[in-house]
Amino acid sequence: MDWNELRKSVYQIDGSWRDIYVLNTTRDDWRKWIEHVNATYKVTFTAENYMDGVVSDRIDAGFIDYRWDEERYVACASVFFHHVQVNCHFFTDEQIENDIDPKEIKSMEDHLRVVHYMKSISTLLDKEVILAEENSEQGIWMKVEGDNVIFL
Repeated sequence: MDWNELRKSVYQIDGSWRDIYVLNTTRDDWRKWIEHVNATYKVTFTAENYMDGVVSDRIDAGFIDYRWDEERYVACASVFFHHVQVNCHFFTDEQIENDIDPKEIKSMEDHLRVVHYMKSISTLLDKEVILAEENSEQGIWMKVEGDNVIFL
């Protein structure tokens, strides 16, 4: 797809976000993801009752495990590549869910940054990564398996 096609479809600015999913994950997958993004990207992390409200530049995997064990999910991380911000809310250890605002994807280069991120996660976890409509594992725009990218 060229940029105009991508803007009109995948990154249409319609007020909704796009979700990046990795399904059927484990806490080990999450730890790998956390280590990867902490080492590779600019990160911000904040959580209720964590470091007196100070925003950290690293995601704390132990704190996330503690929150899941306590069934409390109030934590948020943002991962940045260039001006694109990917958000993560740590809802469950059974799937990694990130979201992006299509308004931040302004060029083919931005799209390629998203694809690169998805490929890196797919390769790291040896799992399929999907880009879908907000809150919809079925409204899939793109699937990534390793270096293979499939538009639907």
